[in-house]
Amino acid sequence: MKNVVLRASSMTQSGKYLLRSIQNESMPKIDLLIRECLQNSLDAAVSRNKGEKVFVDIQVGSCETKKINALFDGLTKELNKRFTSVTVDYISLRDSNTVGLTGPLKEEDIKEEGNYGNLRKLVYDFGQPQVEENSGGSWGIGKTVCYRIGIGIVIYYSKIKLAGNKFESRLAAMLIEDETSPKSLLRSAGLKNGNTSKGIAWWGNEDINGSSYPITDEDEIAAILKDLQIQAYTADETGTTIIIPYIDQQALEINANPYGTLQGKLKDYIGLAVQRWYFPRLYNKEYEFGAYLEFTINGYKIRGTKIRPYFQEMQKLYNITTKAILNDNQNVEKPSDIYIAAIDMNSTFSDGRTAGFVAYKKYNEAELSMLPPNNEPQPYTLLLRDDDDDDTGNMPVIAYCRQAGMVINYEINSAWTHGLPKLTEGEFLLGFFQPNGKKRLRKPDGMSGIEITLDEYLRSTERADHSNWEDKEVYGKKQRIIEKIQKNLPKKIAATYEESAEERKAKADQSLQRNLGKAFLPPSGFGKAAPVRPKTPGKPPATPVFKTHNLSFKLEDMSFSDNGSVCVPFSMTVKNGLDNIHLYLKAHTSQQEIDPGTWEKDIGSNFPAVVLYENLELYLGKVAYTSVEPVYSSKHVCYGIHISQLDSCYNAKGKITLQGKLYFKHNDPTISIRVVAEEGDR
Repeated sequence: MKNVVLRASSMTQSGKYLLRSIQNESMPKIDLLIRECLQNSLDAAVSRNKGEKVFVDIQVGSCETKKINALFDGLTKELNKRFTSVTVDYISLRDSNTVGLTGPLKEEDIKEEGNYGNLRKLVYDFGQPQVEENSGGSWGIGKTVCYRIGIGIVIYYSKIKLAGNKFESRLAAMLIEDETSPKSLLRSAGLKNGNTSKGIAWWGNEDINGSSYPITDEDEIAAILKDLQIQAYTADETGTTIIIPYIDQQALEINANPYGTLQGKLKDYIGLAVQRWYFPRLYNKEYEFGAYLEFTINGYKIRGTKIRPYFQEMQKLYNITTKAILNDNQNVEKPSDIYIAAIDMNSTFSDGRTAGFVAYKKYNEAELSMLPPNNEPQPYTLLLRDDDDDDTGNMPVIAYCRQAGMVINYEINSAWTHGLPKLTEGEFLLGFFQPNGKKRLRKPDGMSGIEITLDEYLRSTERADHSNWEDKEVYGKKQRIIEKIQKNLPKKIAATYEESAEERKAKADQSLQRNLGKAFLPPSGFGKAAPVRPKTPGKPPATPVFKTHNLSFKLEDMSFSDNGSVCVPFSMTVKNGLDNIHLYLKAHTSQQEIDPGTWEKDIGSNFPAVVLYENLELYLGKVAYTSVEPVYSSKHVCYGIHISQLDSCYNAKGKITLQGKLYFKHNDPTISIRVVAEEGDR
């Protein structure tokens, strides 16, 4: 293939600029690739009728190094120097039942303004957006993510249908790289057009004007595909295949698993990313707004247990919101434990008040297959969020998308969830919001022109990577549609689960009686409890005191604090030179007491109570004692405190008296919790 290097001129975009245009460094490269390329495939469906399919197969493969290096005229020598192994790896994304890279073959063939076609938009031009209704693309630069996966080279192969029931194959390649980098391929090979390089080049045919256009010779294309070990389109099949060679599989795996909490190979992370961002359309015959996605990885569908239960449940919530949108009413058939609410706003639309619907449900670990033997990871892990399931409870998760069917984002601790309380260990509140894209934004009185739809408005607010919505100016003033959705949605969900003051008090009383009992039993590591006198009329029962030779530990009356945690006042007297004390929680079952380490090792789940270390109060006399550290389990659950440096605090009688309050949250009402004090190292 002949090379054509982009000539530097005024207002010409550079490779460095294009590679930075998405400006998303937090999302893994594989996720960015899946989001962009699958949306392009779905937007190019031959038919947009419900029940039709778009087929996408992603391959992680390899081809012979010398053969692929030889394809790139002008770069072959430099590629042979850099890649000396027998084979190089690639990722290919092949779609079918799509129209392919249609449109003018050459730049000179563009006969009317705006008629660029899919080929020119994808391979030769930048910033040309999709214009079809319900499309995902908006900026026309998201495709640049393809050039960040390998070394900057991408090969495009397509087969399209022409007039007269004829077909044509097209193949071209492009390089986008940082022209200022010392590793620049074009610089190292001495390839430039004029005095400088802009870091952009194409391979294919060259016309008389010095512009590049694709190869169309069927025999030449067949030979290239054979060298690449890429499947050709057959008979009347149409579609596009994107091949990204020279990838580093290990680096991509590390990038796709930023916290090291997932297991698998590159193909597994690709399959997970497809579920993460396209569950609304993945194998979903109920998808209403066009063709659904029929996906394979290396030729195999994601089947059975390989489809994560979390995304299956989210697809159910999505389908319920779709039913509500089609009826413009929240009264639709659904399971009784799933709720749905309309998000209304006044004076915004010309055809009603409802901006969209949110479907939501509280799930337990069993419903998400998190318990043995399945042991599915928690939702935050699947969403590549490491810090949203903390020791004080599980945050709700709200996802949302437009009618294009690509999830925009998962909101966990943002304006979308503000006002929603954290849930107890083992419980997750999941929700899905879908806007009613057909709604039309009301124009100011006297303004002419066609009203834009809500879907058009939301699409125009998305960034180049489609990762969020942000209100913008329309009809001459800043809109507040997204702000209103974010404000109203948590209120609607919270109202569903809100309890009356009487219900909360009754639950608190029952829980206090069940969890604390009349008194704490003697903890492990102590001798017998001090004698408790029989109850006498008019006198309260004695408070339990636990003693060893060097330590006396006394628990006062327990209570619930305002945030629902248990407050345990205590005092302890230390003598004979103890330097360290451990104060921690144990679980008490009908058979035994279990410490946190044993619980998490033998049972497998997190310990069912969490010490709120940030609320701890501990005083030596009237002075706050600060030589205290939290103690964590293997699953990073704070289950106690370690008090140290006591040897310098003893009074003349060789004693220390400490007083304080320990707060903990109890996540399983069926398990009783004990507060335990033990002597540390002397």
